[in-house]
Amino acid sequence: GSKEAAQKPITTHSLADLSCGVFSTESIQKMEEIILSSLKWRINPPIAAHYISEFMQLFPAYETYCNDVCRNAHTLIYELSKYFADISVCVATLAIDHRPSTVAFASIINAVELIDSTYLPHAVRKSLLANISDATNTKEGSREVYEVRMLLRETCPAVTIGENNFSVQVGTIQGTDDLSNREASPVCVSGASLQR
Repeated sequence: GSKEAAQKPITTHSLADLSCGVFSTESIQKMEEIILSSLKWRINPPIAAHYISEFMQLFPAYETYCNDVCRNAHTLIYELSKYFADISVCVATLAIDHRPSTVAFASIINAVELIDSTYLPHAVRKSLLANISDATNTKEGSREVYEVRMLLRETCPAVTIGENNFSVQVGTIQGTDDLSNREASPVCVSGASLQR
C-alpha cells in the first residue's frame, strides 16, 4: 500500500511536470549527470558504522573462549564503537582525512581497551583485533590507526563502563569548555552559538 508508494523513485518526467515547463526531462537529466560527475559518483558511501557492523561479524566464536560474558562484551564493543564513530563525524580531520574503515577499526580498538579482561578475555580481544587486521590488511599499530585512535580519545567524552552497559559524562567533549558563556542556539548540538 502506502509504504510501497513511498519507496517509488521520482522520475525525471515527474520532476519536469512539477516544474510547470520551466525544466525539460533532458535538462534535468543533464544537470543530474553534471552533479554526479562533479561528485565522481561518490554518493551514499559506506560510513564507519557500516564497517563496524561488518567487523563485528569477525568476533571469535563464543564457544571457543567463553559464553554469556563474551556475548555481553560483543554487544558492549559494538555499542561503544558505534558511539565513537558517531562522535567522529563532528571532527573534520576524522570525517574528511581518514577512511571510514580506519575510523571503524580505531573505534573498535578503543572500545576493546575500555573493557576489563574479566568481561573480555585476552584471547578473545587478541583474536578479534587480529581477525579485523587480517580482513582489512590494516595493522592495529599503523600510524593512521594510531592517529585516529588518539583523535577519538581527545574528542570523546569520558566513558564509564558498567557490567553490561556504558555511560557518557555529558559536557566533556574536548574543545567545548569555552562555550559556556555564549547564548544557546536552538540548532546547535553543542548548546553553543556563534559569537556575534
